[in-house]
Amino acid sequence: MDSSFNDSSGHDDIQEDYFFKGVRWDQASRVDCIIAYLIDQKFTLTQAKRIAVPQRGTTVQTYEKEWRKYTDWCKQTHRHPIFVSIPDLASFLTHLMDLNRAPRTLLVYMSAISTALELVSERKIGSNKILTNMIKSYSNTYIPKKRAPTWDIVTVLEGLKTVDNVVGKLSHVLYKTTFLLTLAAGARRSEVHGWTFAGLEHDLNWNYVLIKCSKQFIAKNHDRLTQKGKYIPIRINALPHKQDIADPLCPVSALRIYLRRIHRYRGTRTNLLISTQVNKSSDITAPTMSIWIKRGIKLGYRNMTTKLSGRYHAHQVRAYAGSIAVTAGIPLEDVLTAGRWSHQNTFTSCYLIDISNKAQEYFKLHDVATMLHTVGPSTS
Repeated sequence: MDSSFNDSSGHDDIQEDYFFKGVRWDQASRVDCIIAYLIDQKFTLTQAKRIAVPQRGTTVQTYEKEWRKYTDWCKQTHRHPIFVSIPDLASFLTHLMDLNRAPRTLLVYMSAISTALELVSERKIGSNKILTNMIKSYSNTYIPKKRAPTWDIVTVLEGLKTVDNVVGKLSHVLYKTTFLLTLAAGARRSEVHGWTFAGLEHDLNWNYVLIKCSKQFIAKNHDRLTQKGKYIPIRINALPHKQDIADPLCPVSALRIYLRRIHRYRGTRTNLLISTQVNKSSDITAPTMSIWIKRGIKLGYRNMTTKLSGRYHAHQVRAYAGSIAVTAGIPLEDVLTAGRWSHQNTFTSCYLIDISNKAQEYFKLHDVATMLHTVGPSTS
């Protein structure tokens, strides 16, 4: 290996050297760079593909996104991403710190970079004390920016009441159902995306549903929520009927009617929630689930005098779910378990929203907090 790449002194030599083992690193993916190196080392293409991608699909996608940002920075600062030095990586971490990126985000970047460099340059970057000490020190002083959602949960729920599950537009029923289930479960969008139709269980009168997630979409930190290796399903209880009429905000009732209406279009699709497009024959991706949740938010504002403004995100529904439950007096440990939070600090520092000033508004909405209280891993 050219020693000029081991420190910053080689930058002038590599400003225009965008090639690595026959691929342009400023254009190729992280996985392509690894495969190119392995093929150069006489591995077969099949072997190279297996070695390059040991992670789960969602992790690979995340690594690719962070790798692209890293290589863009390398190009702008005239550094080679493969033959980068430890001081250069420290500069990259400093760049991320200047952008106020969360410590866990820095760890994801370092994981994406180190797992690649360990394969193509045989250097143990991930365990480097200089870099790990930098991140630890930054973690001790980092103050997260907690931004309250620009949309109002009360407004959305009031608006969703007007969507008729039986005769309303099927796509609207889908968006409403997706939003209410996500709120009731307090789940990640990736887990909602992985809920399976075959894994759905309910009693005769649909007083509750048990929902299971496909194994490939279960977050790695959910291991503590398994019994003898078996995934514990999410339980969502129905809201009480009033005069034999289902509550318009009941997620169980919405799901029941949606499934009945979508049945003839299901075909071989295995996801619990599927597209309402007649010619659609495949299951959706996780980003599509985010779109549906956001459309549920938008749908809630459809006929309201207050207009939806600013950016809004699917994961904010998860923040609202836990915050409503805490405000209702539900023990924090129960909220963390029901929402499958891996660490208390993550929830309280980054997701917990102060809604105490309008708590009464929430509880007037047909006791949504009660619905959240009853959700959680089933013990049955």
